[in-house]
Amino acid sequence: MSDQAAQPRAPFLRYAEYLALLIGGVTAVICILNAAPGFFGLPTFGPLDSKQLKPAVFFACILVYVLSVPFGARIGEKSGPIAGWAGYFVDVAVIAVTAVACWQYYVITTTIDDAIYFFSPQDAWIATAVTICVLFLCWRAWGLPLTIVAGVSALYFFTSDHWPGFAQRSAPEFVEGAALHLWFDLGLGMLGSIASIMILVVFVFIVFGQLLEGTGAGISLIRVAFHLTRRLRGGPAHAAIVSSGLFGTMSGNALANV
Repeated sequence: MSDQAAQPRAPFLRYAEYLALLIGGVTAVICILNAAPGFFGLPTFGPLDSKQLKPAVFFACILVYVLSVPFGARIGEKSGPIAGWAGYFVDVAVIAVTAVACWQYYVITTTIDDAIYFFSPQDAWIATAVTICVLFLCWRAWGLPLTIVAGVSALYFFTSDHWPGFAQRSAPEFVEGAALHLWFDLGLGMLGSIASIMILVVFVFIVFGQLLEGTGAGISLIRVAFHLTRRLRGGPAHAAIVSSGLFGTMSGNALANV
C-alpha cells in the first residue's frame, strides 16, 4: 500500500529535481558572469547590486536544496504518508519564510541607504524565523553536531547575561539585536561580508571545481601527478601531494575553508 501511495508523488519529485537543476544552473551562470572581469574592452555583466544579488542567491540556494531533497519525501518514506504531508508543509513554510526574509532584506537595506530606519518587532521575528530555517536545513544537510554549535551560539547571543563566570556579558536588546545582527546587517548578518565573499569569489571556484569533477578532470590530474612523480623515490606519496596541489588550484574547497 505504501508503494502504491508513493507512486502519484513520483512525477512531482522528478519535476522538482528538474526545477532545482534549472534554478541552480541559472544562479551559477549569473554568479559567474557577475564575477567575470572584462576582456578586450568588452562590456561586463556585473557587478550587480549586492542588496539584490545576495538575497536572490540565498533564496535560490534554499530553493534548490528544498526541491532537490524535500523533507516530505524523506520523512514520508520512513513514517508514512501523514508524516510525509507534514514534511511537505515544513518545506513550504521554509520556502515562504525565506522568501519573505529575503524580500524584507532588500527593502530595508535599500531604505537604510536613503533614510534612518528603526527596526520593528516584526523585523526581529522575521530574522529569528529565517535563522531557525537555516538551522533546520543545516541539520538536514550536515547533521546534528554543527547545528548544535550554531544553535548554542544563537542562544548565547540573546541569553549571555544569564551565563555564569567569564561567559556572562550584556545581551543585546531583542528587536535591535535579532533584526540587525542576525539578518539585516550588511557586515555581520547572515548576508553580510562573509556572504559577499562566498558569492563573489568562493562560489565561482566551487562551480568550476564541480565542472572539473563532472568532466573527469580530477582523474586526469591524478594521472598527470603520477607521470610527473614516476621517477621519485616517494612514489604514491609524492603523487598524492602533487595531485592535491593541482586540484587545489582549481577547486573551491580550499578557498572555502580559508
